[in-house]
Amino acid sequence: MLPETIDLTIEVFLPEDTKQGWLPLDGQSVPHLFHFTQYPPQNMLYHDFPDLGHLLHREEVTSFNPHTLLQFGPPLLQLSDHYRAAIKAASHPIHSFTLIPISGHPVRLPIWVFDYWREVGCAMVYQCDWKRVLTWLRDVSRSELMVGICEQVMAGLSYFPWNSGNHSVDDMASLLTDSWLSDFHINYCLTKISKHYSDHYGTKISDRHALLPLNSIPTAYNGTSPSGNTVAKGKQLLEVENKISCGDLDSVGGVLHLPNHWTSLIITFKPPKIFYGDSLGSPMPTKMAHLFWQWICHMLK
Repeated sequence: MLPETIDLTIEVFLPEDTKQGWLPLDGQSVPHLFHFTQYPPQNMLYHDFPDLGHLLHREEVTSFNPHTLLQFGPPLLQLSDHYRAAIKAASHPIHSFTLIPISGHPVRLPIWVFDYWREVGCAMVYQCDWKRVLTWLRDVSRSELMVGICEQVMAGLSYFPWNSGNHSVDDMASLLTDSWLSDFHINYCLTKISKHYSDHYGTKISDRHALLPLNSIPTAYNGTSPSGNTVAKGKQLLEVENKISCGDLDSVGGVLHLPNHWTSLIITFKPPKIFYGDSLGSPMPTKMAHLFWQWICHMLK
């Protein structure tokens, strides 16, 4: 959630030169957010006083040096709110204020600096989110199968505005970096892998193997019926089961999602075997293994 607009006793606007030279430019592409280097330090500690009246001034700051913005980080939110409340409650217009660092000399700043801190703070949050996205893309692009997709995404981001809505950035960052992905993205990746498999080994061989989201199997067979819950199986699993029953499939494989972790799994039917791969070196959970063997037994009837 973005910070609320500062409610001062006078209308405050950021100076135009501050907008142009000391903040990332609105509407620029994602790379601009990383090419921009004029970010202030992280939050700093300043002295707080029950009465801030002696630190609020009617006079404006003359000949303010913008480089000061890079020398002093913003105060913590509690102190910032205290200053804002004192400015609002003042009996006369306030044009500047003084901060006293815990370590260092006092600094006098124009009150529009509060607006600057809010705007640059939002940009730094965007930068953090985009960094998560770009880090994910960099790691995934190491896979030969994903290079093309990642290049397309990167090309798109070179035109995509960095601040095209905080909601969009949050969604993309969480989608790419959390412990789960949507069915659409899993199916898309599996389709790409399946096509790659077919291109390399030929249609005849590749048609004997199916890739699917494997969590659908324990979900469908986690009940009392040995044949599983037909409603929970879904179209893709039902099609795979029909092919196995007709002798058209020799194996299935894909990714298996455990809590906060992805693993790989291949099941063969001639002979019946389960090949399980976990980068953490752990065996498949017992209950999960039982459900997959139940499914295999059902398929081999």
